[in-house]
Amino acid sequence: MGSCFLGIGVGVVGILASASAVALGMVWYRVGNWPAVPALIKRAEIRTRRNPIGAGVVAQEYRPVIIYEYEVNGKKYWGKRVKLYEGSLWTLERAQAERALIEPGECVRVRVGPGNPNRSVLDPSMGRREFDVLAMILVAGALITGVGYWVVGMSCGNFSGLFVLPL
Repeated sequence: MGSCFLGIGVGVVGILASASAVALGMVWYRVGNWPAVPALIKRAEIRTRRNPIGAGVVAQEYRPVIIYEYEVNGKKYWGKRVKLYEGSLWTLERAQAERALIEPGECVRVRVGPGNPNRSVLDPSMGRREFDVLAMILVAGALITGVGYWVVGMSCGNFSGLFVLPL
């Protein structure tokens, strides 16, 4: 009977992983549909920071910092979010490539949160890296759910209607 509960637990973990990937994808979709407003790039640079990652190891982190100003309903706002999910460890090459797309004084369009103009993002698109991560989480969640389903079928007795792979 313990294996039965293990299978149920594994299945729940798989379902939660898949659901989180779907939820993150939905957030990307919603933010991509926020209203776009004109913005002026005030500053664009790359900041360097030492990031301790454990056991005495320190990684050098590079982050593009892009400050922009925009207006909503006659009120001015400042923003600095470049991507929806920026991650923490940027390589120098990736930060330089992102920074090279923007110059101070340039006019761009930013997405602004409806009902909360303090929330904004310069580029709400899902990059290849982010898409790959979400796809891996979704597939892993489905596989984990399948393993849990299989364990439940094998150890919890005969459930009519359950498909169980023969060994």
